[in-house]
Amino acid sequence: MSNKQDDLMSFLSNIPGATFVNVSKDGVTTMEGPKHEKLRQRHEHGVSLFQKGQHAEALKCFKEVIDQGFNDSKAYLNMGVCYGAMGKWPDALKWLRLAHSKFPGDDQITQNLAVAEQSAKAGRKWYQFWK
Repeated sequence: MSNKQDDLMSFLSNIPGATFVNVSKDGVTTMEGPKHEKLRQRHEHGVSLFQKGQHAEALKCFKEVIDQGFNDSKAYLNMGVCYGAMGKWPDALKWLRLAHSKFPGDDQITQNLAVAEQSAKAGRKWYQFWK
């Protein structure tokens, strides 16, 4: 991104109620200045909890940021992955299908949905599929 774009994004992010959209190959992320930053940090905290095996706590973080308007493909994907890691296939599939419908061009979501569907049919835990 150019310096002018950085300056504009920085300026917009500090205007109360200002919204701008960052389009990436992973999906569309709507950002709303300081609120977005807090939600992004909360999402990252959820990722950290997931990596430590604290899936139920990670789910709370992901659900919270989604409920507060964090429209990011990774938050929806991570909801599905968390449920899959817990072996809760109906919930995993629900969230991954929702992620796929909201962000149809996201290859990571498409791949995880396929893994979840196969794992659910075979009755495997999420990580057993990858071993």
